[in-house]
Amino acid sequence: MSAQKPVPQAASEADRVWFRVMRLHQRMLTQITQRIRTIGLSIPQFDLLSTLTEQEGISQSELAERLYVTKG
Repeated sequence: MSAQKPVPQAASEADRVWFRVMRLHQRMLTQITQRIRTIGLSIPQFDLLSTLTEQEGISQSELAERLYVTKG
């Protein structure tokens, strides 16, 4: 039986923090998705409408850049 290398304490603590952040992110995403669906929108639809309210007269190119999508 081969001995396993011990995991440095700092690395395992950092991993635990990272996984907690990821779990929190998932819970928040689930909650906001449910709330947005109650008004009949998807996340992309809500993102689009929310972005359009940030600045009047936004071009399609700017909109695509802000939404991280291609112009097509």
